[in-house]
Amino acid sequence: MPLPQARSVCTSCRTGWRYDAGVSTRTRASWLRLRRLIRKELLQLLRDRRSLTMLFISPVLQLLVYGYAITTEGSPPVDVVLDRDATSSPRVVVDALVATGVRGVYG
Repeated sequence: MPLPQARSVCTSCRTGWRYDAGVSTRTRASWLRLRRLIRKELLQLLRDRRSLTMLFISPVLQLLVYGYAITTEGSPPVDVVLDRDATSSPRVVVDALVATGVRGVYG
């Protein structure tokens, strides 16, 4: 059974705003509960000076630390060839790579 839709002016609210015809009573109650929870948490945050300080100082410190720690500069790739074979075939491959202009090849 669908929930009834409220279409009149709210008599229990102080503001007297109209309910939206497309929103169910259960959804409206959820939003009201969320709004009250947010208000309660904000009031609690404003009472506690230590939490309020951390709210503003933590993001600033993170920006400073991560701004210097994280870099977007890429380093050139390095290719390393480990030659455990006694033949000259790996050396031919390394020489071919060096001849093509690939930088950072160590053999």
